[in-house]
Amino acid sequence: MQNNTITFSTSDDPPQLLTISRSSLVAGSTVFRDMLSLPSQDSSSPIPLTETAKELKPLLLALEGDEDAFKKVMQNAWSSRRDWQTFAVLADKYDIASARRRIETQIW
Repeated sequence: MQNNTITFSTSDDPPQLLTISRSSLVAGSTVFRDMLSLPSQDSSSPIPLTETAKELKPLLLALEGDEDAFKKVMQNAWSSRRDWQTFAVLADKYDIASARRRIETQIW
């Protein structure tokens, strides 16, 4: 039986755990959809990712469509051009169209 939520482990030291709904991941990212379609030994264990929590939080919020939380994170933690570049790279890496749209909105 599949869990309704997925937990990621970040590359921070110590690692942080970030949780998101499985349906948001599958609907919003072909990469995560394909990853979650593979058989796994233990679906309750966190999935390790190479990104930090600062890098992943806005991406996961974009996937979930939580506009208010997304804006708050971006205003508090993501003010530099480099942060937006990282967001764009991750949007491409994980094939997240909703994140790409947010970047286009910021640029235009």
